[in-house]
Amino acid sequence: MARYDSDGDVIMRDPPMTFDWELASTFSRISLVDPPVYRLSNDLLYQLFATTLAGEPYERVIRLSHVCSTWRFIMLHAPLFWTSVTIYIPSNIDHANITEQLLRRSQHQPFDLTVHLSKRSPPDYPIFATLGPHAHRLRKLRILAPTLQALGSLPLLNFPALEQREIFVQCQTRGGSLAVVATPPNQQPSSLQITAFSFSYFDGLKLPELFILIESMRHSLEHFKLYYQTGPDVLSLQHWNLMYGPVVQLPLLSTLQVGFNDALSLVPFMKRLRLPVLQSLSIHDFGMCPEQDTPQQGVISAGFASLHDNPPLHELLSTILEAIPSPTLLKALRLTGLYVPPEEPEDIIEYLFSICGPHIRTLRLVECDAVFLEALAETLFQNHSPWRLERLIVRGMDNDDLLECLWIRHAHEYPKLKELSLEPYTRPPPKEVLAQFAEVVNGPID
Repeated sequence: MARYDSDGDVIMRDPPMTFDWELASTFSRISLVDPPVYRLSNDLLYQLFATTLAGEPYERVIRLSHVCSTWRFIMLHAPLFWTSVTIYIPSNIDHANITEQLLRRSQHQPFDLTVHLSKRSPPDYPIFATLGPHAHRLRKLRILAPTLQALGSLPLLNFPALEQREIFVQCQTRGGSLAVVATPPNQQPSSLQITAFSFSYFDGLKLPELFILIESMRHSLEHFKLYYQTGPDVLSLQHWNLMYGPVVQLPLLSTLQVGFNDALSLVPFMKRLRLPVLQSLSIHDFGMCPEQDTPQQGVISAGFASLHDNPPLHELLSTILEAIPSPTLLKALRLTGLYVPPEEPEDIIEYLFSICGPHIRTLRLVECDAVFLEALAETLFQNHSPWRLERLIVRGMDNDDLLECLWIRHAHEYPKLKELSLEPYTRPPPKEVLAQFAEVVNGPID
């Protein structure tokens, strides 16, 4: 058989087909009644299933158990395959009976439980009566609910020994999500301490209510994400009076992610916090640089033009820096979508880089105003203390400003970067620009 191009000329000719009698003879000896997979021992099949089904929901296990009687025998006598339970409340399915069967098949193994709640879930007492005798084996509990009110339908169960020491709760509304991860302390395994809290575009809590929650977590919270989209509540005095209260220390918080579409609206919240051991800081204006899941919503003006006569972003950055008494501990700084209007001063950006820059290992700038690279270059030029920067990630910004920063680093004889990642153009930078970058970078350039 020949292949032709658009002009009809032959560009490739396949070799003549030949019949492989030896291969045909081999296939003819394989009986369709007894295929090779049926000759595998049960132990080997178990190992194959254990590898492919690790972490998979029990629905896949059930489907495989229906292939043949041998596979079903292996599945039913392998407790590890039945340690993931998912229930929906309410549901037309008899989850109590199904859950009882799954828990019985898991025997004495620790198990994971995922509960999906509807908007108005009545207490499903048969389910929880079924779970009660097995609560001591619960390894991980994950609750998904559309509103905070739906969580009120859950009866309180005591889980004395979580193997992974983790409970995950997520409430979803039309406007976003709220997630909590809690672990029991070693001294009191029956109680819970929240170690991670995520608040993303959630419209079920006002900022003063959220602050009360954070204050209750202050002794255990390690990771905090706050993506706050302004709503009508920013027009209330309660929102702005939040800043007039005692300072709250978060002594274990190491990671903070802050997102906003109005920088000023977060100032009252941040003014009350102190973060003495913060190591990773992310600041994201999702109004200028939205994520895929950012709700489409206009900014509601708070009616306060400024605080202390400072512009909004200036005020928020000042407040965040005030909350970090030990900037030398900061190892990662990520700035996304930050824009400084021409009439605003740039001194706060230079101050940010001057106190945090020498200590950070990773700096990420994504679609920020050009003044951030200009301020970085100016800070590098004036600051002769050695910077420990190892990774620099730049997206959607000017190559020339970035190159100036790198040359200043080179002139100060700072250690070369281990990684430089940049996407300043829709097309790759010219070869001569990449060659200049290579002279000041000791590592990959993406």
